This record gives sequence, C-alpha cells and structure tokens, in this order.
Amino acid sequence: MKRIIPLLLALSAFTQFVAANEGMKIEAQAYLKEAEQGRELWVSTLLINQTKEEKKVLIKPPSITLVRDAKGLVLQIGFTGKGKANGYELIPSILPFEPLVLRKDEATRIMSTVKNNRTLESITKGEDIRIKYVVLESWGERFELWHEANETTTQIKAM
Repeated sequence: MKRIIPLLLALSAFTQFVAANEGMKIEAQAYLKEAEQGRELWVSTLLINQTKEEKKVLIKPPSITLVRDAKGLVLQIGFTGKGKANGYELIPSILPFEPLVLRKDEATRIMSTVKNNRTLESITKGEDIRIKYVVLESWGERFELWHEANETTTQIKAM
C-alpha cells in the first residue's frame, strides 16, 4: 500500500503534465519601441497546435486592444466584432482575417503593432503583459474556428 500511493501521485502528476501540454498553446514576445512619431508596441504571437486534430485559426485580427485591467496590462487580439443593420446581424466574411488550418505540431505567427494608444505612455520595459487570443463562440461555431479562451504572459523588452 505504501508503494501504491506514491505511484498514484506520480501518475496523477504525469497525467496533468500531459494534459497541460496537449491542446492549443500560445507563446508571445513583446517589444517597446521609441519612435519619432511616438511609442510603439510590437507583439509576436505564436499559435501552436498540440492537439491530434486540425484547428482552424484566424491570423489577421480585425481588432487589437491594449488596456490595463484589474490584473495589469493586456493586449487582446480579437475576432469579436458584431454589427447590425436594419435589425439583422451582419456576418462578415472571414477571408480578410486569413483563416489557416494548423495540423498537429504546426504553428503560425500573428504580428501586431499598437500605435497612438494612451496606455502606451504608461508602459515600462520589463513589465509583464498578458496576450489574449479571442474568437467569439458564435464565429467559432459558424466558421468551424478554434475559439477556446487562451492567453499567455510575457515581459516587455526594449527594441
């Protein structure tokens, strides 16, 4: 019995490790650039498919939002726009957002640049920033997109 408990604990830890390393993952790097026209934040976000299935993602976001929330600095790469016209919901084409299918162990990169944003002025080099990739569930279902909530944290570096 004494040997079974450590074995079960080890198996449980291994199972949690494997589960944490399966699925879609994001990694990011952020750089703050001082430019003549003002500060710029450049963010490189990798979407990595660690699942066994193909996942369709969008790589040209229609909106990028940089704000401070209760947890700190956050950059949201979003596919969340909704609109209405004459009482009808407007459905956009996803083609301008460049849909891409990732197979197992494939990755793609989203490059984002933020300029002319008041939050930029309060950023310090070395500060942590959360990067969130967000797709509305309704978009995910309609266009068969990966739309699970996912985020990562990185430290802002000087450029």
